[in-house]
Amino acid sequence: MPFTFKLSKRLALLKASLAAAAVLAACERPLQIIDPTPPTSSVARVVVTPDTAILDPYQTRQFLAYGRTQAGDSVAVAVGWSASGGTITSGGLYTADTIAGTYQVTATTQVTSSAPAATPSGTTVSGSSQVKNRGPLAQVILTPATASLSLAATVQFAAYGRKKSGDSVPVSVTYSATGGTISAAGLYTAGQTTGPYHVIARQSSGTLADTAAVAISDVPPVNPGTVTDLAVVGVTDTVATLAFTEVNDGTGLPASYDIRFGVAPISWGGSLPSVTRGTCATPVAGSAIGALRKCTVLGLQPSTTYQFQLVAFRGTLNLNAVFGGLSNIAGATTSPSTTSADSAPRPGPTDPIILQDGFESGDLSVWTQNPVNGRYSLSTDPTRVHSGTQSLQVLFTPTNTYSMITRWFMPGYDEVYVKFYVMFEENFDESYGLHFLTMAGNNINDQYSSWGKPAIVPNGTDYFYAGVDPEFINGDAPLKPLHFYTYWPDMTCCYGNRFYQTSPKIPLVGGQWQEVVFHIKLNTPGQYDGSQELWINGVKKISVQNMRWRTTTDLRLNEIRFDDYMSQGPTTEHLWIDDVTVWRP
Repeated sequence: MPFTFKLSKRLALLKASLAAAAVLAACERPLQIIDPTPPTSSVARVVVTPDTAILDPYQTRQFLAYGRTQAGDSVAVAVGWSASGGTITSGGLYTADTIAGTYQVTATTQVTSSAPAATPSGTTVSGSSQVKNRGPLAQVILTPATASLSLAATVQFAAYGRKKSGDSVPVSVTYSATGGTISAAGLYTAGQTTGPYHVIARQSSGTLADTAAVAISDVPPVNPGTVTDLAVVGVTDTVATLAFTEVNDGTGLPASYDIRFGVAPISWGGSLPSVTRGTCATPVAGSAIGALRKCTVLGLQPSTTYQFQLVAFRGTLNLNAVFGGLSNIAGATTSPSTTSADSAPRPGPTDPIILQDGFESGDLSVWTQNPVNGRYSLSTDPTRVHSGTQSLQVLFTPTNTYSMITRWFMPGYDEVYVKFYVMFEENFDESYGLHFLTMAGNNINDQYSSWGKPAIVPNGTDYFYAGVDPEFINGDAPLKPLHFYTYWPDMTCCYGNRFYQTSPKIPLVGGQWQEVVFHIKLNTPGQYDGSQELWINGVKKISVQNMRWRTTTDLRLNEIRFDDYMSQGPTTEHLWIDDVTVWRP
């Protein structure tokens, strides 16, 4: 687990001036042990990261370990490694074998003579992680399993693999067909003779295959259906959520959709733009005929009346698309801006969007949870959703359990902006402090290079850590303003340094949505021209300039994660996150 350490009662916040807009507190030093030697403080348990790993045969994963003292401090320890299946080196590099199953990777350290009375001197302490080996590929699955089409019509086939464990995985296949032709990408074109035929997808480097039945008739296909119930079901100052019932594409498959919008009134035509931002971005692939589909349109202007319209189609836009009728027009007026006149940055019309998630997809599969322990879920409570119908819910409990949810965008970028909305539960208790948002820099050759680095000063090539957390005063329960918690090569000491908002600070208020915009610019190697800036509700509150994040361009911004960590949880409580956007200028 990255940076999981007790926010000690012994921490000292030594303030010094750094830049006109921020205050840097000297490092926290609950305990400083840098070298991997047996600690002089009692180690109560060993923590192994990652907690869980999913691997295929012969894949490798680097495991790391550190100690946790009775006081809750994280310390470096020397460990021996073992595995119940597969192999692991003395340095913690695990290699999966070919047998599907769930295995344990264990790190063991020797407890020194300073161990507590309950732990006899000379004994060992261990910690484990779980490895799921999905085993070899067991099946190739071709979709759709059946298709009916007319002469010269087309249908797109796709294939995926299924492991012995039951997991679905990508698979490389070659296609063959009768009754027509099929491209390397799986696009089948019917010939000029009616009858029953088939399509075969065969594993490129093996013997597994699957077959789909194709029926070709001389009955001309009908046009796709027409959506008649398009509606705006949610709206904020910059986001609209649409809903409609999916229709047939005319061949018995779900249609795709071209969704367009504009300032009211609108008229369908070449000048009316298609949606390009949000989950309504054209083309929208169909899921199931008759299903209620919801999606979001991002980047709208506050206090503006918009209208929306769509058309169902099959095929490929600007190539061979066949359209249904135009839908009804739906409209709504965006709410006034939630930010002040000193507005935070927004992605411009030509700024590349790295990722967007309003959590409307119905699952969290595009994120990686570590460990998967129920800490992250989707909320549909309208009072806990900023826009649309769902938000990310984060659970805290009175146990010392850690989790995180992360996304990588390798190899990464030199400058990014992050914008999201957060709501803390009313009367949220942060007596023990918490880690919240992290923008991490990993080496382009190792997406995990920032993991497992508590109390380690970055060297300019391995990692950096740019965190946004509420301020912390040990034992003081009320929420405090957001501030920076940063690991970078020029930091003071070994634990993350802190940068605070300029006065007056903007408070975190439980039960209210607040907008957070985080800007990070990496330095040119050899120069001190990096920076980090923070806007709260549209007001710039922290600006740290002249930073040196790295010494090589192989270190880039390439990971966002929302941490769920308190050294102790005083109560069961939640926070919610919505409308996450990461972009680069």
